[in-house]
Formats: sequence, C-alpha cells, structure tokens
Amino acid sequence: MDTDFWSWLAGFWEGEGSFGMYGIEHRAHHRMIFSIPQTTSVPLEYIQQQVGFGKVRVRNRGNVRHKPCWEYYVQNVVQCLKIIDGILPYLRFRQEELTTKRDKAKKYMEEMSQRKWLPEDELLLKQLYGSKSAYQLECIFKRKKGAIKSRAWIMGICPKQNTVEFKQRCALGH
Repeated sequence: MDTDFWSWLAGFWEGEGSFGMYGIEHRAHHRMIFSIPQTTSVPLEYIQQQVGFGKVRVRNRGNVRHKPCWEYYVQNVVQCLKIIDGILPYLRFRQEELTTKRDKAKKYMEEMSQRKWLPEDELLLKQLYGSKSAYQLECIFKRKKGAIKSRAWIMGICPKQNTVEFKQRCALGH
C-alpha cells in the first residue's frame, strides 16, 4: 500500500477511531480491537479492501432516531499491529498513545510466545504423568500451563517416575 493511503487512514482513525486492549494485564480473556465507526459503510469498505482484512458491520444503536452506525474492526493481534505500524508515522495527535499501546502489545505477544509448551514438552509430560488432563496438570504444578516457561522448569518439577514421590503425587492428583 502506498503512503497516501496510510496517511489518509491515520487522519481518519485519529478523528473517529479507537484502539483498545482488554485483559492484557491479567492475562485472562485478552483481546485487542482496532475500530473506526461511521454512519456510512463506504469508507470502511474501502479500508477493508485496501488492507485486506478486518470486518465491516452495522451496529444497532438502540434508538430509532439515530442513524445506523457502521464499524470497521480488527480483533486479530497481528493484524492490529500491522495497521498500527502502517499509520503510526502519519499520526499527528495520538502518536504517543498508540506507540505506548503498540509497545505494550508487542511485549505481551513476546511473553506469550515464550510461555507456549513445545510439542516435546507435551510428550514429556504425557510420559511422566500419563493421561492426566490439562486441569489435573495445572493442579499438580500449582500453576497454569501457559505460565510454564521452559523444559528445564518441567524437568525441575517433575519427579522421576520410579520414585515414591511421583507415585504419591499421581495417586493424590497433585
């Protein structure tokens, strides 16, 4: 996309749009929403066409005296960041706000990518703990699966299968 489009979108978003991050601090039900409302769908459909993603929907305002409100919105984190990176150089009034939110979102994504279990970690846990559910494993480890950061941590907390401690933990579901 050319700079004229990004420049236009930056101005359009500064006047009408929003970018929200919800649940990032608490790590529960996290989401990001980039949106622009309008009383007509034409510019929003143009944005969707140019960017190649996002959705345009009509929102009922609940009052028949109000015009319908159309909204272009994106909820995918990577797509939100792509739009932000596109418009950021052209913002005049809300650049600091969006830069702060973008940096927070990127930091969050980096942290979350480090928290995912690798397939070999999942295999190791199945070998050590059998067919326990994710919830049972969370109870055993006293923490969420997503919070486990490395195979070394798993190896440190998992007792050897032949030990009494292992058998007791499995029997008790700890």
